[in-house]
Amino acid sequence: MPPRLTVEYINTIISKENYVCTAYDIKTKKFSYLCPKKHIGSMRMDHWRRGVRCATCKGNKKLTIAYIKKQLAKEGYSLISTNYTSSNVPLVTKCPSGHTFNISWNNWHTGYRCSKCSARAKKDIDEIALEISKEQYTLVSKKYNNNKQKLTLICPNKHLYKVSWDNWNSKKSRCPKCALHGISEAELNLHNYISSIYNGTIIFNDRSFFGGKELDIILPDIKVAIEYNGLYWHSEEMGKDKNYHINKLNECVQKGYKLITIFEDEWLSLNSICKSRLCSIIRPKEMNILYARNCIIKEITATEARLFCTTNHIQGYGAGASIKLGAFYEGLLVAIMTFSKPSFVKGYKQDKKDIYELHRFCTFLNYRIIGIASKLLAYFERNYKCTTLFSYADRRWSSGNLYTTLGFEYKYNTKPNYWYFKDSTHRIYRYNLKKPKHYLGSLTEKQLRLAQGYKIIWDCGSFYFIKNY
Repeated sequence: MPPRLTVEYINTIISKENYVCTAYDIKTKKFSYLCPKKHIGSMRMDHWRRGVRCATCKGNKKLTIAYIKKQLAKEGYSLISTNYTSSNVPLVTKCPSGHTFNISWNNWHTGYRCSKCSARAKKDIDEIALEISKEQYTLVSKKYNNNKQKLTLICPNKHLYKVSWDNWNSKKSRCPKCALHGISEAELNLHNYISSIYNGTIIFNDRSFFGGKELDIILPDIKVAIEYNGLYWHSEEMGKDKNYHINKLNECVQKGYKLITIFEDEWLSLNSICKSRLCSIIRPKEMNILYARNCIIKEITATEARLFCTTNHIQGYGAGASIKLGAFYEGLLVAIMTFSKPSFVKGYKQDKKDIYELHRFCTFLNYRIIGIASKLLAYFERNYKCTTLFSYADRRWSSGNLYTTLGFEYKYNTKPNYWYFKDSTHRIYRYNLKKPKHYLGSLTEKQLRLAQGYKIIWDCGSFYFIKNY
């Protein structure tokens, strides 16, 4: 029999994508959720399993004519239609230049505007070739069907890449391997944030430091480098195999640099968490300071731990934590540490009843709480029998120093793991897309998911630490 739906059970599933279930209605079979961007909504679990997500994030929430009129007015457009039935139905609209045209809310929401003003009227292949040649780009493709079709181009630096006419013309997408003018708006926002918190030397999009390999941001004064990885451009489809990211990280380490690798979905969906972590690495003295001696350690509920991790930990809450500890400062939860019972521990064949994994540790955004990790771990060690404690640290973000401070022993680095994605909003860990038990086909897991339109991106693996008592 399928498990009975409860708030706790639903959270074990949706928390993997940083959603939080707040209630479940047994009559409607709908659960209420809080998405990573703090939108509130509800859906059925069978819809979730089919891939439905936050309606507001996806632009699917039922809108009103007044809302659409207000959104168009922000850009000087006038809505002539007086009724709205669905996001796919064309609406009569007038642009600031007085051109009247039809456009659906879906098309408006994805960036379409007046075709006459934005030169989006359909062009032929020669017109497109002429336009891109003005920037010393060369069009390789010989046919053009529509502005969503991927065209193959060669940039002035002889990089071969694909881009739609829509993205080239309206969104100004240029070769991602070239200089600053070609980077995405999100990456530019990252550049601006680093510039706002760091006053030392900053080098952008440099190829001279590491033998011709480009690094997005280099801070030579503190020997830190930062990579922003757009999911598509850093996927297997674009030639980035399982060793690409880890090789670049290892080369940085060999030259004495710490490399922080940020995936696109993290920067877009977990922006405040990314900024807090970057600040703690680059400008730790700019963080707010508290001291563990002023905090009280208490056992907390799964709901408290889940909500705290959702807003403060880049990997979210995860699932399976049996011990959840919180640090409170004047009644406010400011840090947590969770522990889980592993189903398997490499190298341990005996009874695993006293073996735990340190599953999550995080502090309140933009705060350094001096000594709090040691205090939380000490509480665990006093109150729970443990013979072996192990944990993993994501090499994209962590250098593992915290675990050494806590008395852990470094054992080894795990191999890189791969993630699936369909768009830039979130990756899905491979374990969550294993072949269904009822699947009878001959395709491997990867073949099956690639056939379903998923793409693959590789991470940098993890540090593995262990502490024996």
